[in-house]
Amino acid sequence: MASAAGVVWTFAPGPGSLTFSDPRQSPQGNTSSLFTGRFQIGQRRPQTVNVAIDFGSSVSWLPSSQAQCAVNSQSDDQLISQINGQTHPQQPQWGSCDATTVFDSQKSSSFKDNGTDFAVTYTSATTGTQSVTGRYGIDTWSLNTNDNNNISISSFVFGVANRSEVDQGRLGLGLSSAPETQANTPSFLARMKQSGTIKRQLYSVFRSQIDTEVRSILFGAVDTKKFQGNLTTLPMIMTDTSATFGSPTQFQVTLTRLDITTLKKDPYPASSHNYPAIFDSGQRYTWLPRSLHNSLLEVINLKNRTELTVPCEVDGTIRIKFTFGGGAELDMPLNDLIQPSTTSSSECQLAILPHDDPSIILGDNVLRHAFVVYDHEKFEISVAPIMYTPETNVVEVDDHSSRLPGALIASDYAAVGQIYTVSSSASEAKPPRTIGNLMNGASVRSAGWVASLAAVMMMI
Repeated sequence: MASAAGVVWTFAPGPGSLTFSDPRQSPQGNTSSLFTGRFQIGQRRPQTVNVAIDFGSSVSWLPSSQAQCAVNSQSDDQLISQINGQTHPQQPQWGSCDATTVFDSQKSSSFKDNGTDFAVTYTSATTGTQSVTGRYGIDTWSLNTNDNNNISISSFVFGVANRSEVDQGRLGLGLSSAPETQANTPSFLARMKQSGTIKRQLYSVFRSQIDTEVRSILFGAVDTKKFQGNLTTLPMIMTDTSATFGSPTQFQVTLTRLDITTLKKDPYPASSHNYPAIFDSGQRYTWLPRSLHNSLLEVINLKNRTELTVPCEVDGTIRIKFTFGGGAELDMPLNDLIQPSTTSSSECQLAILPHDDPSIILGDNVLRHAFVVYDHEKFEISVAPIMYTPETNVVEVDDHSSRLPGALIASDYAAVGQIYTVSSSASEAKPPRTIGNLMNGASVRSAGWVASLAAVMMMI
């Protein structure tokens, strides 16, 4: 293991694009739930294209210059109304794709159509099923660096869509074992290793500063100055579905506890139930199974459960803590998980949403508090609380490293091949204690508490 610059990619929500430095720090981002990067496609006269980063799939594709794209301008309030069954998903508006996101293959002398049809389908609770179709092609994808040096990935196979129900192309940074991955299409991360840009297929994701929305992706390396204590290395778990493919298909680990705490009182004993938790750094929100979400609303005494509205000034002593196998913890104030309402200047909304799935999805609003390493080769996730510091110590990780720098193996690390099966029986746990109106800073009526949400979740 040797020190190396690695490849650091820095981005932030908001209009703009991504730039690079070498050794590589720079801001930018997008306005959607996915972050956006700027690439140059082609060799002699490369075309600049904005591409959304997808942490849930390894499939990369671009809309062609002639493609028809669907656009859905759903607001946060409309999303919350939809997930509560009050409204139906908006019908997308079809039209030309955003000119900053399209690729004209006829203008690239280095592009080759490989003669294979391309198709990928995305499914979510809020948008339903969205399909993208076209042809596979081969060309060079380059990242512009601030020191006028390019990182180029040649002979990269990607889809060129002629019709897309998704409004922007994707750079797939998810696992290559996912069901939608098609044969003979190495992922972008795999091509980075094949080209010698990195030595191991892994990357770190972290927030650069406490007072900014900037995020960084560090390819092939770990920055030991950017996290507190040690990283805890957890195995990605396999579900019944992923067992079909012989390896994990999602960035999913075991969550052992989910607690609401206050600094004013001692902990109340928590449950030992385990639940699958998906890490998705490209997702704006955190999602809980509906029964678990209902328990959260009860614990914090949320008045308006339909619109998930809360006062914008939440009691600062209320915290939410996620505990993973082996004791790794992410602890944050609850007021970090609320956002301004788009319809009311006097109210905010809880940015933890319910869905009809037994898995917990940890989005960027939780993972911004963590330094997370996604190891595609060992099927491991390493996590630690983030450390905000201008100091840096980037250490490259090679094929032969059994451990990441600054990492400890989780004490109850289980074999990756173990299949996680969600129980069909309901938990018989007792309901949480009454803890008063915490949203208004009311006094806590119980002597000491931690309301364990895991203890009241109904398994489905």
